[in-house]
Amino acid sequence: FSGDQENLSEPAAELLAADPGVVVVLGDADDGSRLLTALDEATRDGTPPAIIVNDAIRSARQTVQALSPGFREQIVGVSPLSRSVIDTGPSGFFTAHAFDCVNLIALAAVEAGSDAPTKFRAHIPAVSVGGRSCSSFQDCAELMADGLRVDYNGASGAVELSNSTGDLNRARFEVFRFNADGVDEPMPGTSTFEAP
Repeated sequence: FSGDQENLSEPAAELLAADPGVVVVLGDADDGSRLLTALDEATRDGTPPAIIVNDAIRSARQTVQALSPGFREQIVGVSPLSRSVIDTGPSGFFTAHAFDCVNLIALAAVEAGSDAPTKFRAHIPAVSVGGRSCSSFQDCAELMADGLRVDYNGASGAVELSNSTGDLNRARFEVFRFNADGVDEPMPGTSTFEAP
């Protein structure tokens, strides 16, 4: 749905007409929350379906707080795991990932014996899988100095990059719900999962 302030009651009614068991809302905080509001209003006299939302909806706290309690309880959010998985890791959204990227680049430069991107880029996947596990630049560099291959696992968790594409082999996601104040909280029992 576009960013104009059109009434979303008709699209919400169309979505609900087929009596879906699940409705997935992928949108930004503005449009996504407007659709949630329209779905909530359309299901006030019945049972709402399960609603799955993306992480951008986390920013719509006031709208989520204003939803009826029964509807809000049906919402489950899924997002990339954006925080550090270790207590001593950097704080903030996706800072652990940036931290790990810097360490992977530095380790690849050490392995390549050069800080030239054209030389070390091919070594980045190699320092992320298949060697001795290490979780800091210093520990990994010491293992490399001893002639060992390394498998860097940092603040964002196990980092395994494909040798052919450089992409992650596995991604980590978190599952969340919203409390009565519209604040997202990890879902008990199944707060994180991995996907290939």
